[in-house]
Amino acid sequence: MGSISDMVQFKGLDILNDEEREFLNKIVPEYYEKLKRSLKNITMLEIHFKEYGSTTPEKRRKFDIHIRAIFPSKKIFASTKPATHIKNKDWKFSKSLQEAFKNLENQVRKEFHNDKSHPLPRD
Repeated sequence: MGSISDMVQFKGLDILNDEEREFLNKIVPEYYEKLKRSLKNITMLEIHFKEYGSTTPEKRRKFDIHIRAIFPSKKIFASTKPATHIKNKDWKFSKSLQEAFKNLENQVRKEFHNDKSHPLPRD
């Protein structure tokens, strides 16, 4: 299998600033390796970033992050919930990215719940 950069595809990276990209480069390999250890047949992750709100630095931005885990036999999709519909939604990119990965882990657990050969460890 190839390196992590070969196994993860990103869309919408141009909306992220340097701090957000630095966090992304730190957190994605951690979650990818965790999924890979648990589910040895993962072939790719696709991560798509969308931004809502102002693009000026002085205004807050909301992020919508979609993650798709691709396995040989299926695709599992997870995302942050639409930021415009949630009260007190966290506006930080780091929180949104972690929420999307936690949602993906929950979806994987549900999908493989009856398959005892692929347990996903809990934190």
